[in-house]
Amino acid sequence: MTKTDLRWLRATQLLNGSATIGALAMIGLVLQEPARLYSPDWVIWQILIIGGFHTFEEYTFPGGFVRWFNLHYFESKNENFPLSIKKAFLTDALAFVAIMGVIALVGTRFYWLSLGAVSLMFINGAWHALDTITRGRYSPGALSAILLNMPLGGYIIYFYLSHGYASIIDVALAYTIGLLGHVLFYQTVRSDVQTHPERLTKPSARQS
Repeated sequence: MTKTDLRWLRATQLLNGSATIGALAMIGLVLQEPARLYSPDWVIWQILIIGGFHTFEEYTFPGGFVRWFNLHYFESKNENFPLSIKKAFLTDALAFVAIMGVIALVGTRFYWLSLGAVSLMFINGAWHALDTITRGRYSPGALSAILLNMPLGGYIIYFYLSHGYASIIDVALAYTIGLLGHVLFYQTVRSDVQTHPERLTKPSARQS
């Protein structure tokens, strides 16, 4: 790993580590007052628990998501292409900061938007779980995906729908956002592959 790659990785770990601290704080607040598990003003913030631990598993312990994604998922010989460490910082670490910003700004005023952020994590968890089950291999993030992304992400959406806070249309729009987010991400990655297919076969290439 080059020094530039290492700096991007450390930046990613730093932001994700902040999210993990937030997740621990959220757990502490819920343990302090369990009723927050059922408060419409608090349930949405459980997204911190999902994102905090999921990104920690992907990039810090055991980490290695970028390398795994390239070498195993795309079968590339370049561990930093098509998903570079820099791109992962922009599409993962900064994206989670943006998600938390959206939650802080809109809260529960626009359920289709706030639940759209939750659906991104639910679908991401389903992708991890499906890949792990069908291919019989561990992907960094799979454990938290199975234990948190899917059950807790599903609970958050179910809570607002079942209690009448969000409508079916809100939920449909939320999952549309989640699907489109993943389609856009993979389309961007595949576009890089089509533009620079030679980088897939160059183990020494380091693209940032």
